[in-house]
Amino acid sequence: MSNTGAFVPKDIRDHIFDAGYTTKDVSSHSGLGLFIIKQIVGRYNGQLNLTEPENYPGVQFVLYIPWNN
Repeated sequence: MSNTGAFVPKDIRDHIFDAGYTTKDVSSHSGLGLFIIKQIVGRYNGQLNLTEPENYPGVQFVLYIPWNN
């Protein structure tokens, strides 16, 4: 999944999958979305990574779940 939104700085990348971490307004966002997705992917021995797209500015989440589970 990707978008052409703003670049994600290194200090945010280090915490983006942490429970409760959000870059949005904390009064209306729990910061659990990416944390929960990463936990589910991990249960199936998969990986969820944040990368920089090669051909455009923005962010890209790469999800891998092996078929053999």
